[in-house]
Amino acid sequence: MFLCIFEALCNELYIAWRSFRAYLRFLFSALNEFGTLLAGHGAIDAACRVYAEAILHHPDNPMGHVNLANLLLRANKHEQARAYYEAALRADPDHAQAYAGIDFGLGPDGDLVLFEANATMMIAAPDPDERWAYRRTAITGVIDAVVAMIREKASGAGNAASPATNRAAG
Repeated sequence: MFLCIFEALCNELYIAWRSFRAYLRFLFSALNEFGTLLAGHGAIDAACRVYAEAILHHPDNPMGHVNLANLLLRANKHEQARAYYEAALRADPDHAQAYAGIDFGLGPDGDLVLFEANATMMIAAPDPDERWAYRRTAITGVIDAVVAMIREKASGAGNAASPATNRAAG
């Protein structure tokens, strides 16, 4: 009889644990959405607190770290932003949005903040959505600069030792 009661109790605990885990997943989603809503209405400090709360309850979910990092970047808190992008990558080494934040970010005035440049850095075309209008000028500037560097390298300009220059001179 004791074994039957113990098994029933274990089943009830398991069901309660599954319900609690579902609640925690819902809690992260709700906190994330609320933080996004606050940020969209300009309540950046409040949104940061909400994202920090999401991270407290879900430290292994990279999205909370990325969302907080994005807001810190907008507030010109670059070192703190980088720390949260790195935390997101520790939680998920393949998290693309965290890599985008590590490669480069934009301050609230649209200035480019370059954290790290590498051969795999991806620069997406400016998003036509008006929510991202503040990014367009800086992203377009980065794309123009990269295209100019590629064209300069391809034409051999500024590189006397380039094979194209040597063939033309020879």
